[in-house]
Formats: sequence, structure tokens, C-alpha cells
Amino acid sequence: MADIPLLRTERLVVRAHRLGDFEAIAAMYAEPDTVRFIGAGEPHSREVVWSRLQRAAGAWPMLGYGFLAIEHAASGRVIGEAGFLERFAPTGERRTPEAGWALAASARGRGYAGEAMAAILAWGDQRFERTICVIAKENAPSIALAHRLGYRDHGVEPPPPDWTGPEFLRFERERPAHAR
Repeated sequence: MADIPLLRTERLVVRAHRLGDFEAIAAMYAEPDTVRFIGAGEPHSREVVWSRLQRAAGAWPMLGYGFLAIEHAASGRVIGEAGFLERFAPTGERRTPEAGWALAASARGRGYAGEAMAAILAWGDQRFERTICVIAKENAPSIALAHRLGYRDHGVEPPPPDWTGPEFLRFERERPAHAR
């Protein structure tokens, strides 16, 4: 089983999800502005969020990476989640780890996503040669953050066959030379 990292930054604790995080995560994914660019853009039911939390926990022993809760260090409040995921590959082949992040509306605009992702990428750079991120074409703040984190444009991400949601762009990041 993979060791789930505990990452600390100046203002954040990035850690494994806990059962007690459910209410904060459920509230975040119920916010229309939070989910506007996630999946089909619809608020998530509590049942869907429960499945997300279980998937986050289950990814670690299966893949050696996953999503982590973002906790505001001073208040102890969970303000989001971020990490790496692996999208379904119909062939069963392993795919390139995909970075992602989501913050509650009340936490946006303060640099928390960049701070959390910098710590997560430093951890990932010890494990992965390359990572990707897939971002809705209209999500300018996340695209700007991806660029600041070293991700470079790599075209349009092909949608699943039955997809009716927004168009997504693909970004790729190579492990920096200093991390090799």
C-alpha cells in the first residue's frame, strides 16, 4: 500500500481525506460555481460526493497516488481537494497521472490552489516523468494556474463518445531537470 503524503505549506495542510471531511467536500461540490467546469458542470449530489471520497481513498492503494484534502492550517477547515487521478482507459492500460484541483468558493482568489499544487507537484516530481491536466476551455483561472505550474498547451482533449459537456484542453508538464 502506498504511503499517503502529508504535505505542509505556509498556510495549508494537504493530507489524506478523513470521514469528517464529507460535509465540507459535499458543500463545495454542491456550489454551482465550483462545478461549472467539472465534468458536465452540474452540482454533485451527496451520494456522488460520497463516491468521490471513496474513490479518492481507494486510488492510493491501487495506484500509489490520488486526491488529497486541502485544509486551511490556521482554521482547520477543509477548503478543497487536489492531487492526481487516472481517467478510465477502456483498454485497461495505465495512463499518465492527471493533476486536478477544486476549491470552495470562499477559498478562491487567495492563491491556495497554486500553493497546494506546488506541494503536490514537488511530491509527484519524485515519482512521475510527466503529468497532464485537463481543463475546460472556458476555465481561464485554472488555465492560468496550469501555466504558472509549468504545464504547456497540448491541444484539445478528445471527449468520451457520449459526451455533451464543455470542450476540454489538455496540458502536459515534464518533471523539471532539478527534480530528476
